[in-house]
Amino acid sequence: MKRGLFYLFMLIYCISNINSSEALIFGCDQSESSFAEHNKRSTLIGNAYIKTDTLNINSDRIELYGEDYRFASCTGSVLIHNIKENFYINSEKLLYDNEKKEATVTGNAIMKDIDNEMIIKGEYIKSFEKTSITLIQIKVRIINEDLVCRSEFAEYNSEINRLVLTGDPVVFKGDDVFRASKITINLDTNDIIMEGKVKGNISEEKDED
Repeated sequence: MKRGLFYLFMLIYCISNINSSEALIFGCDQSESSFAEHNKRSTLIGNAYIKTDTLNINSDRIELYGEDYRFASCTGSVLIHNIKENFYINSEKLLYDNEKKEATVTGNAIMKDIDNEMIIKGEYIKSFEKTSITLIQIKVRIINEDLVCRSEFAEYNSEINRLVLTGDPVVFKGDDVFRASKITINLDTNDIIMEGKVKGNISEEKDED
């Protein structure tokens, strides 16, 4: 048996035991592996992907490392599909913790929530799969059919469909503009709660003839 093929079979065996309750499948054009005692890692190169029951990850390059290959570091054209919450994230870099079920993406990250028809942009996005919470930081932009939001920090809870904005947040709702230290939005109803240094500019509705 060729040495490279032997390493590939070993990698499959190790990854299949990361989480016995959840199947994990991977693939790529080329793989490189190191089985040194204190530096076990494997790299998937070219059209690389990882699939679990709840998450799909595609990237140009994926490096698996840590105990039982707990971590996946992805670079180049990263695409994440969270099947459970039905959202996609595009980014330049991703670090995924398979034990904690946490994904950290950096570099012009864009999240598309399909069910809630919402787009979220930021330089840093961290998704906590177990709690349905996503944190967004730096140049945050959030857009849905009725609202456009800007802030430096945001917390999105997809389970209860709530958005909390801090860091000089601004919300545009049609011609209306809302500013405060903290803005909380119920995305089911678009109700807005503002706290601290509240400012607003609400346009008058024009009567139709």
